[in-house]
Amino acid sequence: MLRVQMIEISEAAERDALQDVAACNLDIIGGTVFGIQLNNLRVDAGLTQQALAERAGGLSMATVGSYEQGVRFPNYLTMLKLARGLGCHPAQLVPLVWEEDLKNE
Repeated sequence: MLRVQMIEISEAAERDALQDVAACNLDIIGGTVFGIQLNNLRVDAGLTQQALAERAGGLSMATVGSYEQGVRFPNYLTMLKLARGLGCHPAQLVPLVWEEDLKNE
């Protein structure tokens, strides 16, 4: 079972963390965790992929879908647009994953 935990961090730490995550090549596990979180936040907000794409500054529905499926991972600026479109804090898009949970998968 995959567990995620949200923590509160300063804006500077959030910016640094998001830049680090966006700069690295994430493996399939990282992309999948992001996709699950994005999907959960979108559904909780009552949005379709198309509605989120439009609210996030003109992304395509296919792009949002590829993020949710873990096929692609957005860059830093796109993550900020997605957060704005969802009405959430950008840090909510990048949940912490406990390593011991990944080992049990």
